[in-house]
Amino acid sequence: MSTDISKVVVIGSSTDGWVEAQTILDSLTLPENACVIYIPHVHADDVYDHLSAHGKRVKRIEHGKPLEPGVIYVGIDETEVVMGWGADLDGFYGIKRELSFVGASGSYVFGLGRETEMPIDSAFTAVADTFGEASIGLILMGMQNDGAHGIEGVKSKNGATLSREPTRHHTMPYNAVQTGCVDYVLPVEEIGPRLEQLLG
Repeated sequence: MSTDISKVVVIGSSTDGWVEAQTILDSLTLPENACVIYIPHVHADDVYDHLSAHGKRVKRIEHGKPLEPGVIYVGIDETEVVMGWGADLDGFYGIKRELSFVGASGSYVFGLGRETEMPIDSAFTAVADTFGEASIGLILMGMQNDGAHGIEGVKSKNGATLSREPTRHHTMPYNAVQTGCVDYVLPVEEIGPRLEQLLG
């Protein structure tokens, strides 16, 4: 693992979860030796613009660019064309590609592969496989199963796992919790403080 990154938080959300992510990340004090990778199904632009306006170090995920400490990554660079595939950005909100990391000169760079229907699972798995017990996975609101397999991946590498409390109409947290691999099931207002504790 890169010597200047000691923790990597990966967050996944879909419908309505972007508002929770925006609130959590806006108030999060991120150590200089940690970074956050936020993979939304929707409203990546809104979260990116909000965090930028509030003075956060925020960047897009770009193929071949190094992972930097102290940065919150949101979605992907909308100009990205990867391995001959041009991203269909009509109505694009988050990330639709498989995520990986490639070691380079003691650091890691982003790799974006083919399009996938489970981008949150892909991101969680990539972070867990690369950073092991230094990974922290968080599932927020959403209406799909994306993220449950990824939570299992983070836990299998001894990373920390969190989910917002499941609600009746949002299946992503419910499915994540049902795996039995979530360490902390919390109301939204308690997630930020717990993340800071885990990052400390």
